[in-house]
Amino acid sequence: MTESEPELSFDELLAESRELIEDFDSVPWPQMTAMFYQHAYEELRLHLGMILDALESDRPAS
Repeated sequence: MTESEPELSFDELLAESRELIEDFDSVPWPQMTAMFYQHAYEELRLHLGMILDALESDRPAS
């Protein structure tokens, strides 16, 4: 997601993350190269960061 893209709702973020995982799961094993794993890691890291940010913003200040 870039600055110009609208912010996703939490449900949309979860749905997009699940779709990303399904996309990775559908890749045939011969195509799972080092580049595939590097790209998958970065995508998952970005999505997890967005999920954690969304969860943190919903918590009351301590």
